[in-house]
Amino acid sequence: PASPRCRTLAADRHRLNRFAAHSHNIIAVVSHVSARLDSEGLALKAWHPPRAPWNEKMNRDRYDLPLTTTSDRAAAHYRDGMDCMLSAWHGAEEAFDRAIQEDGEFALACIARARLHQLNMQGGEARSLAARARQLAANADARERQHIEILAAVIEGKPKVAVSGAEAHLEQYPRDALVL
Repeated sequence: PASPRCRTLAADRHRLNRFAAHSHNIIAVVSHVSARLDSEGLALKAWHPPRAPWNEKMNRDRYDLPLTTTSDRAAAHYRDGMDCMLSAWHGAEEAFDRAIQEDGEFALACIARARLHQLNMQGGEARSLAARARQLAANADARERQHIEILAAVIEGKPKVAVSGAEAHLEQYPRDALVL
């Protein structure tokens, strides 16, 4: 049985995350709260979140690296999947599946899901999805292409290629958590 401390941590995680369940972006949370206040007649003065003109539609991961998807929902599902995967929490598979469903050309979601297939000893599915991610990587930026090549090498059982690629990649992108 779980210790009382474990149950408390799980309860805290649920309680703290319920406010950000639909978004991992503080601007979106503020907008949601503002809309709720407005619907109840308690509207705040007009406030608009600042936007960077050079990347208005660019989605980012949890570590502020750009994501090549224009779907906010796909990006949010990808962030959820990464959070679950990196913390060994359940739900990563479903989150990556939802990200792929939202944007079928989101290569990073495909390679992350392929890595989970590999970790679950589903080699055929892992290699198939890694090959798909490589095809989709043509539309991705250089960081994402390197990320995909490194994880595909891991999935294909090419450790020397994966390690040397990861070392070079992490020199340039030290916050790329899944490669790390």
